[in-house]
Amino acid sequence: MKVLLGLSGGVDSSVAAALLRESGCDVTAFTLLLGHADPDGVHRCCSPSDVRDARAVAQKLDIPHYIWDYRDMFAEQVMNPFLSGYDSGITPNPCGMCNRTVRFGAVLDRARRLGFDALATGHYARVEAGGLYRGLDTKKDQSYFLSRLRPDVIPHLIFPLAHLTKPRVRQIAADMCLPTSEKVESQEICFVSGRTSDFLSTRLGARPGDIVDSSGRVLGRHSGIHQFTLGQRRGIGVSGPEPLYVTGIQAAANRVMVGTRSEACRREVRLTEFNSLQERFEEMYGTHPSALVAQLRYGARPIRLESISFCGGAVDLTLIAPAFAPAPGQIAALYDGDRVVASGILAA
Repeated sequence: MKVLLGLSGGVDSSVAAALLRESGCDVTAFTLLLGHADPDGVHRCCSPSDVRDARAVAQKLDIPHYIWDYRDMFAEQVMNPFLSGYDSGITPNPCGMCNRTVRFGAVLDRARRLGFDALATGHYARVEAGGLYRGLDTKKDQSYFLSRLRPDVIPHLIFPLAHLTKPRVRQIAADMCLPTSEKVESQEICFVSGRTSDFLSTRLGARPGDIVDSSGRVLGRHSGIHQFTLGQRRGIGVSGPEPLYVTGIQAAANRVMVGTRSEACRREVRLTEFNSLQERFEEMYGTHPSALVAQLRYGARPIRLESISFCGGAVDLTLIAPAFAPAPGQIAALYDGDRVVASGILAA
């Protein structure tokens, strides 16, 4: 089998490459150049050191390695929507956008044109019988970020780490003396250096407005709605007799709403850009919503559905228990057991 593998220069993709090579696959690796350089000239995504590490792994494994420049597409499809989203008061998920349009969109199309049978990455997720499932390592499971993929894409993917835990991956890398075995992974947005709030301030500037409570009473001032996301507690700049959280962002009025934790909770959410990964989804779950759980943020506890309704292009969910601060712009992934059956974008 001819497999094209995304080699980022991290330990996960390095082990994925090694496992594919050991299994007898004909592996070719590529590293994507994505994020543009900051004003200081430093690339924050796919840095020169990442490229060097990827090349070193490819040389050790004796597999071809190419560097593909997707910076313009990444800027258009991911970075610009990320900035405009925050500017309009939502909290977009750049990983979900990148996976759908770039990593498993344009790259897979290119792979198929070049005659590859499959596209592989170091993601912690499973593909079984054409379906997308959670990975074995629940702490590292990345099926949430992959839930935005088109259903026709999934059968062409291979995730060699599907049944491994992160500690086991580290051990394999050490046993094989891979150059990335001790490399520390980043937990931040790949193209952001430092705090996201500073990154946004540099690019969107200051746009002062009011911070108000649920009654509309002005409690303070903010420097820009892009500094806030629903559920935020730290750095709000105002205080009350009990802890305050961001409960809403009114972009048109340039206002940030704050309130108690209970005021930030929701049982009803609306999804747009609905993406079904299950044939006959409405027929299967429209009358049996309790078979599904919704995950409304990465790492959040999934909550079972009480009801689901289809309203034109939107889907309305009622949860059996309140979710804390579901943020417009974030992904809502729907699971039947461990299988991802659909996803959408949380609406304001």
